[in-house]
Amino acid sequence: MIGDRRCRTRRGESHGPALFGRRDSPPQTSAVIAGFLPIAEAAELTSIGILLAFVVVCAAVIVLRYRRPDLPRSFRTPWMPVVPAVGIVASIWLITYLQWQTWVRFAAWFVIGVVIYFGYSYQRSEPARGQSAAAAGAADDRL
Repeated sequence: MIGDRRCRTRRGESHGPALFGRRDSPPQTSAVIAGFLPIAEAAELTSIGILLAFVVVCAAVIVLRYRRPDLPRSFRTPWMPVVPAVGIVASIWLITYLQWQTWVRFAAWFVIGVVIYFGYSYQRSEPARGQSAAAAGAADDRL
């Protein structure tokens, strides 16, 4: 379900096909993965994705607290930076117990996702379209 929300968010930013941006669509990504893989493999892929996302969030909490202390905070982190650091260490420790095949599958999915994300959004994102229009206008002015 988390992957489906990411797809919808990216579509809202014009970084993905309109098919993935529909708010009323059921969670297709999870269903497809669960339909083609044995449940244990699907569970391990889900685990590695969620744990690595948690590592990124914990690291971001630490970085933002020190680099941007002026940002408004909607919550307080107890024992900062100990709690996020323990979260990072615990998540990495859990990830090390996953099978090597899970790492290979995750790396393949990650590369495919990055290629699709940047390939699709390169020309279709709103900033890219704005820059293209500005560049076209500047080129017309020079003629």
